[in-house]
Formats: sequence, C-alpha cells, structure tokens
Amino acid sequence: MSVHSSRNPESNYGRGDDDIKHDRMETPSPDLQESSHDEFTPTKEKTPSVYSTPPTRRSQSGSHTSFSSRTRKAFNEHYFKMYGTGRHCILTLQNDSNLLHMAHIVRRKSSHEMASSPFCLYEYCLGLKYSDFHHDSRQNLLNLGVEVHYSFDQNYWFFLPDIHVLQDVHDYVKTIISWRESTSSSKAPLSFLTKWKLEKLTQYTLVAVIYTPPISRIEPGQSPITHTYPFPDFPTLVCHIAPPFAVINAGPKCNRDKIGETVRGRFPQPTDESEEFERRLTLLCDTWDLFQGAASAAQAWRVRCSGEQRACKRKREKPDSDQIPMRITRSKSRLNLTGTPSFNALNAQAP
Repeated sequence: MSVHSSRNPESNYGRGDDDIKHDRMETPSPDLQESSHDEFTPTKEKTPSVYSTPPTRRSQSGSHTSFSSRTRKAFNEHYFKMYGTGRHCILTLQNDSNLLHMAHIVRRKSSHEMASSPFCLYEYCLGLKYSDFHHDSRQNLLNLGVEVHYSFDQNYWFFLPDIHVLQDVHDYVKTIISWRESTSSSKAPLSFLTKWKLEKLTQYTLVAVIYTPPISRIEPGQSPITHTYPFPDFPTLVCHIAPPFAVINAGPKCNRDKIGETVRGRFPQPTDESEEFERRLTLLCDTWDLFQGAASAAQAWRVRCSGEQRACKRKREKPDSDQIPMRITRSKSRLNLTGTPSFNALNAQAP
C-alpha cells in the first residue's frame, strides 16, 4: 500500500496535512489530561475542539451499522489521505463497499473488559481522563472484509506489532500505572495523543491462534494469492491503528501457555526469526498482565472519579430555591431600613 499524506488526528477539523514521520517524537505535553477522541466532528462545546467522532460513548451500540453518515464520510476521506486509495480491507485489499465493515480494534463489549465500567481500565493504564475513551476514534477503526471481520471478532487472529513497538507500549503503560499510583506531584508522562499520532503508520504481523479460513489477497496489478493458516508467509501489514489498542485487543487472545505451540505452528524449525517471534508474544502477554494487574486500582479510580463527577453535577444543578429565602430576607430588610411601617404599627395608628 502506498502512503501519501495525512494530518494530525487530534487537530481541529479542516487543518492542513502534515507529512508522515514514522519516528517523530513530539514535545511532551505539560498535562496528561487529554482525550482519545478523534476529530470527525466537534463535541458539544461551542469552541473548536480537538475531538473527533460524534460522542458515541459507552452506552451506544458497537455494531458496524451504528456509525453516523458524517463519521463514515470523514473516515473514508481519511483512508484516501492515508493510503492513496478509497476503502479497502487491510488484509485482502478488496474494495467492494458491500463486502467491507468498519471494524473496532478495541470492541465495546467483550468478555475481558471490566464488567462495571468497560473502558475505565484502559483509560487508567493509558493516562486518559475518566470516561474519555472514545470508541469511534479513527485510531480504533479499521476497514475489514466481512469474513475476516467476523473471524477477528471471534478471537481467531490479531495484529502483533514489532518488538520495538511492543516494548514502547509496555514501558509506557508501566510508567502511567506508576504515575497513577504515585502520591507525589511528579511530572506527568508524555500524553497518549502526543506519543501516538494518527498520522503515524505501524507495521503489524497477522497472528492466527485458532484455525482461520484461507485469506485471498489481491495485490494491485497481480493475481490473487491465497494464504492459509497459520499464515507464515502473509505480508507485513502497515496501518494507522494505535499500537496500544492493538495490544489491548491481542492480549486476551494470546495464551501465554500456548506461545510455544503458536511459534512452532508458524516456524516448524527453530530460527532467529522464531526466537524473535516468541519474544514478541511473551512481551505482549507481559504488557497485558500490566493491564490486568491494575484492574483493582482502576476500579477504585473509577469510583473516585464518578463520585467527583456526581458532586460537580449536583453543584451545577443546585436548585434556585435555595436562594429564594435570601432574596426574601433582603427584601424585608430593605422595607425596614426605608422606614416602612410594620403591621403592628399600622394597627396602632388605626382609629
């Protein structure tokens, strides 16, 4: 796939394009309180926002049919700017819109998410504000063919970043958790949006952990090539999804006890490549363990944050009736100060 140009995913909608810089490191933000929203549409705020898709939050449907027309239009425009083509499946490269789904990498509902608050664990471990994980961010959306979308959601396969990206995600999550747990006023780590820009493409390996039907891939100008499980010769995939989201999706799918089996299925004979592949799978599991180990702390953080939100809401919605007695009292005071006769005085003056 050819890459042309893209723009900062968190910039205001309509800004100019920036060149893709794969290894670009931005200046750390002074505050980690940023959002994982994308910039399809502004939020409810009147001022221009860095946020993106309409606020389809935790309560809304996660189906591929739930996207608004505006979200779909902006996502399609983004695909063309990123890849120089219209909509296509990242695996098969097919571009028939009738056979494509907009798929979520981090799904709205799945067995491994926290039952009481689906995304608060991810918010906690990625340094996001509470209730600010935006499900329909373009960093979390990808075009997949109908069949591969089904097998993806059934946990047959996942996207595996290279060893350096995995180490980067692991270290970042570990740093964020330590920062959350710190009682001192330590400097906030590099923010999520600063560290993982949408304009940055990442290389991924297709890893199948359950038998997956053959995948036919049609490279431009070439005849279709059919790849079969466990897909050892499948080409490296290059796409825009945020590596932490790929790890969140892949972590529960990768069974640490079956890493050896997965490696041998892909590499029958030990090689340097097979050893590196095993290290990647192990690091993936280590990173997912960081998320799982922070579950209790994230739950306590959720309770605290939700309580603060309710308190702020009650303060904003405090009824005006609390102020009425004060107005009445001031009115009575003004009457007395201006010498207006009281009721008893009027009775005494009556003939």
